[in-house]
Amino acid sequence: MTCPKCYSKNVHAISNIHTNKDNDFCKGFLCGSLCFPCDLCSMISGKVTTTILWICDDCGRKFKY
Repeated sequence: MTCPKCYSKNVHAISNIHTNKDNDFCKGFLCGSLCFPCDLCSMISGKVTTTILWICDDCGRKFKY
């Protein structure tokens, strides 16, 4: 794997995990004020997406492959 900006081979992968905070499970139980924090509700209801990013250790650029 090489960086598209500086062409270095000194890169590593990270994963970003995103949760959807606006879903029916949270709205139905008044999430945040009565039951759970919305991040927990999102994780329970299965609204989680993962993105793999690469980071260049030399120039700091983040990129997808």
